[in-house]
Amino acid sequence: MKKLLIRSFVICTVLTLAGCSNAQDISQKNQIVEEQISESDKIIIQKYKTLINNIDSTRTPESKEKLKNFLKESSKIKNQNEKDKIEMNIYMALEMYKEAYELNKRQLEEIPSQSNLFKHCELMQILEYPQNDLQNCQRRIAESIKEELNKISKDDQAYAYAEWGYLLAMYKSGHNEYKDKMEKFIKSTTDETMKFQFQSSYEMAIERSN
Repeated sequence: MKKLLIRSFVICTVLTLAGCSNAQDISQKNQIVEEQISESDKIIIQKYKTLINNIDSTRTPESKEKLKNFLKESSKIKNQNEKDKIEMNIYMALEMYKEAYELNKRQLEEIPSQSNLFKHCELMQILEYPQNDLQNCQRRIAESIKEELNKISKDDQAYAYAEWGYLLAMYKSGHNEYKDKMEKFIKSTTDETMKFQFQSSYEMAIERSN
């Protein structure tokens, strides 16, 4: 389970997919708290699911208004985990990034997980925080991944993803010498799918640094 979560997190890092870091590594906790969700909470959660299924996926002004109005409903949810998930989804959909950042900041303090940290750095990037702050955040990601590298077998595919995630985070943290290391790593990768993922994230990182 742990290796799967590490791989999921690093793939998020590699592809920088928005929303990919939404609590991947607290899925076990979700299963535990499932029984703690009250009937009143379940009703609101179901309303949210129905709303998402019915609104225009193109995010028209009308659908955005419905999402924003639903925040009044979601505030009534007593299960904190479920409340946070819904509100984060709405904030991101409506580009309410400051609100998303404040929510994530609290989540990171309560659960200092890799996914919460990744989301933290992602939101800082969107909000255009100073370069030094962005680099410090990426340094924390690199340190977190490095700790996990010692726990994964080098024969496991997850190791390659984690190693790449570490190189990428180190480069993003301001260590320009890791550019050559990333290029060598991509060149040495034989799996074409992984190679494409690494190359894509490499190009994106280089573009953002220019």
